[in-house]
Amino acid sequence: MQGIYWIRNIVDGKRYIGSAGNLKEGLKERRRALKRGKHGNIRLQRAWKKHGEGSFVFEIVEVVGGDRDDAYDREQEYLDEWFPTGLLYNIAEVVGRPSGFKGKHHTPESKDKLSVARKKYYETNDVWNKGVPATEEIIQKNRESSLRYFETHAGTMLGKNHTQETREKQRRIRKEWFETHEGTFKGKQHTEESKKKNSESKLRYFETHDAWNKGIPRSEECKVKIRITKAANPYVPTENHRQRCSEAHKGNNHNAKSYPAFYNIQTNEYLPSGKNLVKLCNEYGLFYQRMWELKKGATKTCSSDGWHLATPEEIQQYG
Repeated sequence: MQGIYWIRNIVDGKRYIGSAGNLKEGLKERRRALKRGKHGNIRLQRAWKKHGEGSFVFEIVEVVGGDRDDAYDREQEYLDEWFPTGLLYNIAEVVGRPSGFKGKHHTPESKDKLSVARKKYYETNDVWNKGVPATEEIIQKNRESSLRYFETHAGTMLGKNHTQETREKQRRIRKEWFETHEGTFKGKQHTEESKKKNSESKLRYFETHDAWNKGIPRSEECKVKIRITKAANPYVPTENHRQRCSEAHKGNNHNAKSYPAFYNIQTNEYLPSGKNLVKLCNEYGLFYQRMWELKKGATKTCSSDGWHLATPEEIQQYG
């Protein structure tokens, strides 16, 4: 039995008008949604929270025959009659458009206004948990919640692998997308200030967050899988990559990163700081991997040939 219903507030006389294909089940569903705080009409939901369930009555206004369109037409007539009174919780004046904005788009002027309004809001209103670190109890609850979700919502690809044909399709789709959608940073470069901020941010993160597999040796099974994967998908450098590597080894890399000063405790040889570690290693016959590890702080000294990062005293003496 389809028809028109309304949810009436006996305190102020306001009401929400709607239609349902099955009035009995429809009213039950609306009541459940309001109790859970999930009703689609925010005005009605707020009034329910303010006045309480006892202040509302669910009433069948009219039973409508015919098909669903007949019920929509009759609902529209009720909305046209009641909207001028100002006693409706309904937001949209047209049936079938719950948001009142479906099918429309914001103008650039409207987008600018929304952006300014959001910025002003967050300038004066902090997020409730901003700057508040999560407790161990909350972290554990989040983990358990995630596990429960994935136990009951296992993806259709869980335990499966994409076929080669599917992978090729995905690559082609991604390639076509990036050919037509330029990223906001495409063709740009980070400033030195930006690079420094990114570096400091990463350092702060890894000072307080260990990698999930830090200190855990790889199992033999894992090593075998990695070998098989690398053998099946060998890396083939592009021509552009080859050319860049060639230019770097020749010392022509203008974007080369800087390196600190080095000192050799065996030969008392001092190398000042500069740019392009590859060029330095080629010029002095040094092993690049060892010097790079010194630069990154992975090792404190090269025991085989005596090189280490120059101390402030050594820089002052030999620099």
